[in-house]
Amino acid sequence: MLIKNNSNGLEWVTSWLSIQTSSLGHKEKAPIVTIIQPEDTDVKEVRVFGGPAKLTQTTIEFTEDFSKEIKFWVYYSDNNEEVLDDFDEDIEYIK
Repeated sequence: MLIKNNSNGLEWVTSWLSIQTSSLGHKEKAPIVTIIQPEDTDVKEVRVFGGPAKLTQTTIEFTEDFSKEIKFWVYYSDNNEEVLDDFDEDIEYIK
């Protein structure tokens, strides 16, 4: 779930089930973190704003007999301008 804190309190933005990409950051000197989980399982590399994102893989075990491999890419930036507004133009998927 993604929740935004504004002057009126907490605002629900979306849940993790409904997004494939999200940028999180702060207006000060904290880095911008972008997480990308493409629907296409054949993606081998992801570039955000021309820079490489780091592949992270994990296994979710639902039962003893059933698990699922999850792949997602993480991109860190110190540039506060690198917050994704238009996902199609700023992310490159490489197969």
